[in-house]
Amino acid sequence: MISRDCEGWVGTAIFFLLWFMAGTIIGAVITTGIYERQMAGKDAEIRILYRQIDELEAKVEKLEPEVERGTASWYGPGFHGKMTASGTRFDMDGWTAASPYLPLGSFVRVTNENNGQSVMLKITDRGPYKGGRIIDVSRAAAHELGLLWPGTAIVKIESWK
Repeated sequence: MISRDCEGWVGTAIFFLLWFMAGTIIGAVITTGIYERQMAGKDAEIRILYRQIDELEAKVEKLEPEVERGTASWYGPGFHGKMTASGTRFDMDGWTAASPYLPLGSFVRVTNENNGQSVMLKITDRGPYKGGRIIDVSRAAAHELGLLWPGTAIVKIESWK
């Protein structure tokens, strides 16, 4: 049996412990609700972006592209992190390309004629500066296109104006 001297102290301790536990549970429930609402908002934003991408792809498919064929090469390590002609930093793991004449900021579909692999790339830089080549692609694009190890490949470039 607890003596009368400790009853007040024990009761107070139990009260505060229960109060703390209730506050923690209520806080967790409120925080979870806020987080879920925030994530629901992010999911909605992502759905909107995907819908916009789908709409853009549908529009692009309806347009007749300008087609060009030639030799593509890739560039990466020596230029990684340096400024491009468009004012952005070159990311060799990004989905970008360099063209001597296509408008900066435009998108192109590059298809390797040997294996049929294709990627959509954004023109962010000028080049290539080696004769006989029509486009330089980033290392990531070169890997996807299968031209990383040979270094060059015959490609088809589709561009939309």
